[in-house]
Amino acid sequence: MKDRSFIDSNIFIYTLNKSEDIRSEKSKQTLLSLEKETRIVISTQVIQEISNVAIKKSLLDKNELLDYVNRLANLEVGVISEDIIKEAIRIKFRYQLSFYDSLIVATAIENNCTRLYSEDLNNGQSIEGLQIINPFNN
Repeated sequence: MKDRSFIDSNIFIYTLNKSEDIRSEKSKQTLLSLEKETRIVISTQVIQEISNVAIKKSLLDKNELLDYVNRLANLEVGVISEDIIKEAIRIKFRYQLSFYDSLIVATAIENNCTRLYSEDLNNGQSIEGLQIINPFNN
C-alpha cells in the first residue's frame, strides 16, 4: 500500500501561476513526483482555498476553475467533520499554529497521511507523527 501524502493548497496554487517562476516549477515537479510514489490526499478546505485564490487573482476563468475542481475531486478528498474541527482546535493550542493550518494538519492526520507538503509550516517538524515537508526549502 502506498504512503499517503496530504498536499496543502499553496502547492497547487503555484502551479496555476502563468509565470514560470521557481515556485511554480518546483510545485509542478513535486506533484508529478508524488503522483508516482504516494497517494495524494487533499481536503474540502484545500479546494476552497484554491478556488478563492484562483478567482481573486484571476488565475482561471469560470470554466477552467470548474474543470480544475473536477480534476481535484479525482484525488482523495477528506471532508472536514466536527471531530476534525475539535482536533484542529486542540492542535492549534498545543503547537501554536493558526487555526486554518491546524485544520489542514488535523485533516491530514485523520486521513492517515504520513507527510504534509506545505510552505506554511516548519520544514522537518513532526506533528502527532505527521512529517511536515516544505518543497521550497532547499
